[in-house]
Amino acid sequence: MNDVKHFARVLVSLWLIIGLSSCWPSPRSYTAPSASSVLVVSRCVLTRATNERRCGLWLSSLKETQSAATLLLDRVLLETDKFVGAPRLSPDRTKILFEMQAEGGDEDNRDIFVIGVDGSGFQNITHDPGDDAQGDWSPDGKRIVFTSDRDGRARLYVADVRSGRIEKLFDKEECTGHFPAWLPDGHRVAFVSTWADTNGDGQVDRNDIPEIYTTPIQTCDPERLTFNTYSEIEPQWAPDRRHLAFLEMSREHLKMGFCRIHILDTQSGDEWQLYQRPVDYWTIHHLSWDPSGQRLVFSMGRTVYESQLFLARIEDGETMPVSAPVGGYTGVDW
Repeated sequence: MNDVKHFARVLVSLWLIIGLSSCWPSPRSYTAPSASSVLVVSRCVLTRATNERRCGLWLSSLKETQSAATLLLDRVLLETDKFVGAPRLSPDRTKILFEMQAEGGDEDNRDIFVIGVDGSGFQNITHDPGDDAQGDWSPDGKRIVFTSDRDGRARLYVADVRSGRIEKLFDKEECTGHFPAWLPDGHRVAFVSTWADTNGDGQVDRNDIPEIYTTPIQTCDPERLTFNTYSEIEPQWAPDRRHLAFLEMSREHLKMGFCRIHILDTQSGDEWQLYQRPVDYWTIHHLSWDPSGQRLVFSMGRTVYESQLFLARIEDGETMPVSAPVGGYTGVDW
């Protein structure tokens, strides 16, 4: 039986090498890591002497021991001088959506793109002078929800991946916001908004603190999930469909970046702090759950070009750095 298993593994490896060799930039053979160890990362490197920037998208894997983790950049899918960030693997793990600086635009003018994990099927999903960013897949992988300011205000839009058709979800101010995250049931979306009078001054305006809400896709009917005196962004659903991770920042740290990771049990309402960044780091971004729901990976650093990846264990909050090539990690998804 062991000989049969060994022979099957050899056949699979040969198929990967033969079938993908024309796409891989390196001549070395490649053995695909298990699904649980595959990550996609976006990364930008700035050469300060010449002010030249190189950004890209990599299919990556983690090599782990009991006390250390190393990121391996297994395959480059895209390299460019434009900003690249916020990658997300599709539910079937065959495609990656990401945001990239639009042609002729600056870093505040991004479009949503899709590429296959084998480097094929490059697709520009959005074509608009507005800033289209913060995309997330629907559970069936057929649509992408994202934020755009194309009509002058940050609103939620949905794009059909196959047809390219884009529609605005809502016109109501109550459902304007950022960082949409599709709920696992496919019928609701979480987002960050300041539409409520969260600071108690009697009016709803931009001075209100960002909080996390959910609303049905079909109609604007927001339900508030978080009730804190802090700004909160980047909601990310756990694989168990029950827990929500997000970033939190207190007002005294407004100029220092998002400094805490919180977990919310959406069934019981319990919420707890998982991690608080050290004072010598400026900001935390780009949360992503591992497929088991037992850990989070995130980036942390002083600037977008000086950041590092970290792993945090959900059970006890124990955190360790990930050894990785130098550069700014502008996104990660597991």
